[in-house]
Amino acid sequence: MRSPTHFILILFLVSLFGNVLFLQAQAKRKDIGKLVFERSCFDVIHYDIEVKIKPTEKFISGSNAIEFKMLEASTKIQLDYAKSMNLDSAEYLGKPIAFKRKGNIVLFDFPGGLLKNSSHNLLLYFSGKPLEAKLAPWDGGFVWRKDNNGYDWVGLACEGLGASAWLPCKDHWSDEAEGADITLIVPNDLTGVSNGKLIEEKLIDSAYKAFHWRVVNPINNYNISINVGHYINIKDTFSGVNVVPLSYYVLDYNKASAERHFLQVHGMLDAFEHFFGQYPFKDDSYKLVETPYWGMEHQSCIAYGNNYKNNVFGFDFIVIHESGHEWFGNSITASDAADMWLHESFTTYAEALYMEYRVDKTRAIEYLSEQKKKIVSKYPMQGPRGVFYHGRTDSDIYYKGTWMLHTMRNILNNDSLWFACLKEMNTVYFHKIVSTEEIVQYFNSKTSYNWDLFFNQYLYKSSIPELEIKQTVLKNGKIIYSMRLESDVKDLNIPLNIKLPNGQTINVVVSDKSVVLELDTRFDLYAFIEANYLLRIERE
Repeated sequence: MRSPTHFILILFLVSLFGNVLFLQAQAKRKDIGKLVFERSCFDVIHYDIEVKIKPTEKFISGSNAIEFKMLEASTKIQLDYAKSMNLDSAEYLGKPIAFKRKGNIVLFDFPGGLLKNSSHNLLLYFSGKPLEAKLAPWDGGFVWRKDNNGYDWVGLACEGLGASAWLPCKDHWSDEAEGADITLIVPNDLTGVSNGKLIEEKLIDSAYKAFHWRVVNPINNYNISINVGHYINIKDTFSGVNVVPLSYYVLDYNKASAERHFLQVHGMLDAFEHFFGQYPFKDDSYKLVETPYWGMEHQSCIAYGNNYKNNVFGFDFIVIHESGHEWFGNSITASDAADMWLHESFTTYAEALYMEYRVDKTRAIEYLSEQKKKIVSKYPMQGPRGVFYHGRTDSDIYYKGTWMLHTMRNILNNDSLWFACLKEMNTVYFHKIVSTEEIVQYFNSKTSYNWDLFFNQYLYKSSIPELEIKQTVLKNGKIIYSMRLESDVKDLNIPLNIKLPNGQTINVVVSDKSVVLELDTRFDLYAFIEANYLLRIERE
């Protein structure tokens, strides 16, 4: 068995390399980052997508009927589509409409103007060879593979690129379609799987079949999923807050492995509903789909490619982590990729909570301690807005983020309130788009504690606060600790709620002013702080 350290090193190196590729890819698509008036003046209501996939040619073609509502009057709107793809034609009111392309931007001109609050439909036809991923899901695009029996096996992961890498759409996190219909036309010996529920399967001709999927909840563009393979469907049901249909689309020769391995889905859903409330997409079902890449949190259609392996803590990281995104990322969605910590920090923290629920808190702390080794702290977790930011070259929004939340829990020192906040957060922001500022204000309000300086330090600064500790051993067996906090943010203070073996709790607030604490030598203060707070300890 590999050691936890070895396992984590592999994940870190893969993540680091993948994020470098993310940076390279997003640098080509900065032109779709800004919310100019022509993008913000309208709201997407619905996508009706039909796409034909030709695996042998690595080619796609299809249409996207976009229903949208004007938020402000305008004569122009902007959509987005990769310049490497063909936007073959467009129709408005049943007639061709002209458009102009500049890089990845497509501008449509409506000479008569579009009135505020009016609704419209625009039909777009597209085709081309979409970008092929070098290392999905980090370096995004289509993945074209063959399975072990020689059947074509196709996947798509485009969070870093944006869905406009393959689909003409309004490609900004701040605007989610309220629903979508997705029809995949695939070779007739294969199955096409996308988000939501399967509405219809029909034969198109002697060579192709169509699979029509429907999403009835808001969905972010990058979550719209294309999966093609020689799949079988394993059906199950989860009875939690609601009855949720479960489907596992797996390669036919992996049926037995999947039936055994995916039994952990029930425990995962049980744990997450306990902490975060109801599964957010019951009307769209819950699916795991086997993919030719590691995994991705595609809403109600989670990509799974971890070869039916558990980690050293006894669970499948991809199943647990990517499913956690159904709450954080898919239901609660950041308004800009700059705020992506909202997705990854809470979801990574959910892994530790899963361990706490399924095993115990001690095991959860052990899991957190392994995650802590991957924190880099060279760059802020919060990125710049308006530039389609995917330029992070570390994994701090995962591991520094989960430790930031773990630290908040221990500062608050009230588990009932802390877990109530997490659950209510998923009610207040259910199927909503949020910003960092809104979430900070939410915790300020719900906990009656001002987190502004805390978030300013941990999100907007790169360094971890340093706790200087001087100790003096007394003859009576006690130790005097003198502690002082150094941080980038002026006036930051961190309450340490020190739980002693006898059940007593000592409360002390560390700041830039020295504070003195006396403890028994049998208590390891350093180990306690390391297990409960994200602070760098400087011993003197």
